[in-house]
Amino acid sequence: MKYNLSIITRFSWSSDFLEKQLKYLFGEIFNISCHSLNTKPIKPIFNADLILLHEPSALVEMQKYIKSDCPLILMRRTITSEALSKLNTLPKGIKAVVVNATDYMAHETMTNIYQLGIKDIELIPWAPDSNHEFPDVDYVLTHRIYEFLPDTDKPTIILGSRVINADVIMDVLSYFSIDFATINEVFNRYISIVPNFFKGVHSLLENNRFLSAQWNLLFDKINQSVAVISADNHITSYNSHFMRLVDLSIFDNQIISINELVEYKPLFEFLKTEGEIENELIDVSGNKMIMSIDYLDKDNKNLGRIIRLETYSQIVSTHEKAHKKIVGEGHIAKYKFKDIIGESLIVKNVKALGKKFAISDMPVLIYGESGTGKELMSSAIHNESIRKSAPFVAVNCAGIPDSLLESEFFGYEGSAFTGAKKSGSIGLFEKASGGTLFLDEISELPFAMQGKLLRAIQEKEIRKIGSTQTISVDVRIIAASNKNLEDMIKDGTFRNDLYYRLNVFSLLLPPLRERVGDIKLLCDKYMREKNKKASLEFYKFVESYNWPGNIRELQNVIEYMSVVCEDLFEVECLPGYIKTRDVLGKILNSQEEILDRFLVLRAIEECESLGESTGRRNLKVYISDTYFSVSEAEVRKQLLSLGNDKYIIINKGRGGSSLTEKGREYLANNRNQ
Repeated sequence: MKYNLSIITRFSWSSDFLEKQLKYLFGEIFNISCHSLNTKPIKPIFNADLILLHEPSALVEMQKYIKSDCPLILMRRTITSEALSKLNTLPKGIKAVVVNATDYMAHETMTNIYQLGIKDIELIPWAPDSNHEFPDVDYVLTHRIYEFLPDTDKPTIILGSRVINADVIMDVLSYFSIDFATINEVFNRYISIVPNFFKGVHSLLENNRFLSAQWNLLFDKINQSVAVISADNHITSYNSHFMRLVDLSIFDNQIISINELVEYKPLFEFLKTEGEIENELIDVSGNKMIMSIDYLDKDNKNLGRIIRLETYSQIVSTHEKAHKKIVGEGHIAKYKFKDIIGESLIVKNVKALGKKFAISDMPVLIYGESGTGKELMSSAIHNESIRKSAPFVAVNCAGIPDSLLESEFFGYEGSAFTGAKKSGSIGLFEKASGGTLFLDEISELPFAMQGKLLRAIQEKEIRKIGSTQTISVDVRIIAASNKNLEDMIKDGTFRNDLYYRLNVFSLLLPPLRERVGDIKLLCDKYMREKNKKASLEFYKFVESYNWPGNIRELQNVIEYMSVVCEDLFEVECLPGYIKTRDVLGKILNSQEEILDRFLVLRAIEECESLGESTGRRNLKVYISDTYFSVSEAEVRKQLLSLGNDKYIIINKGRGGSSLTEKGREYLANNRNQ
């Protein structure tokens, strides 16, 4: 019986080589079909028994063409013996660029070379999608002369195409329970093309007495604990991972009776398990492990079984790496609790509570006015949790049009609606799987979407638009709102079941006006970043202003002043919307009449220093531009009063006004209040 084996690649030339390689290795075992993304039209995959994937990103675009419900194996590969020989001739200490079709494959080739013992040359991976220029090196290492390879006068080493790793071949053969005789033939052919660390296996294969040694050599390339158990319940072959797990060092013989082993160590009773098993969770000496058992049959005769064991943590790590390859990088929590600035008691209490919530994996609901640091707090909680190495995906619910909410949250299949990308799209839940999804302004979600969000959180499953399949997701939810959700429940605009699902832990972030003692700390931090200093009047302003926009408004004001002011932050440089009579009155003087008098004197002083006219029209323009709008009549009234009190001399004609010594003293005294 022939099995159907399908190959997914990004490029047709990869398909051609892999098809020849697999036919050479496996002979007539499989019917092989190739599907490359640059061959149009793309052929759908029907009736495949197993799919081999060339590189992870191709799966995203190919997903909609897979019509077979079968396993998929990522093809890990290595360079050939011939390529290794070429590399061994390179001078020590050189710098070489490793070229491949994608950045992922260039890094994979570089890893292959280092793993094979080439340690004394510096390698730099490069592909058309790399985020750096083609480097200046001594040599160019490439699998073939690609069209995108830049012109260079450097020596170019053609490595040729890579071969599939031994563990991938083992996965394929064990999945189809191929008989031992055929397995021997496959590995005889394989060993002829892989690098010479397999030296000596030729002779081992010639004698069946060394079959277990051959298997050990091959099994050790597999990152799992693997053992072959004969039909009469003896362990005939195993790899080093299995030996360390089970501790077989006490046994002198290569072939070990399972009954003897279990009698010595009862915790290995699971090795007696009969029947085929796929990914069953077991406990081995306190370690969570995933066990699979595959039977080996030929002509309806049981030849034994293969047991594969893998730690749960290892599977999670592999899943996370694959997930990052598919969804991409960039979803990172930037802030930690040390980035939350504040010495006030209220801030210390909030930080302490946030750290306690981080230990749990339950949802958190953060309340606070706009600009109080809700995303910063959610980021800090994520970075303090067990999910800190997983994605942190932040989304502003108010920033997504209602018509796109479902596709943004759950993703969609290719051509699911007009304007959809052919390759489909991964949603926010899938991007955040394993990590944290931060939903800012949760109150802005439409009522209908709230129900779909609730179901995804409860069931830990989503379904893409246009798909009939559900996808399991593992996401911690942190939501934030500047509105009172309980009031919205009473108004019928927010679902109470979603509220109680989200409100397991709640945090209320204080507005800036309730933590006045922290404002100077925040100012100093932001000003240090801009290499700026501030006057006493500016500090009086920041501690007396109400800050309706909270920390975000404070940051914006300092950003504005760092551009407008020369070196020292002065009140005159404040944004126009802030410089009202009320605000300036608190900073400069609490009495409105004295404030106006002070500003006129200050305007005269500034105009004199600039050599400009001190006439009332010019003073009116200066005050209106620098502080707030005043009329010429108001300026004239203050000038007359200041003249009567001997603070200024009013010159005749167009001479304007000038400060007296008494006026300068008045300015100095009021400026330092």
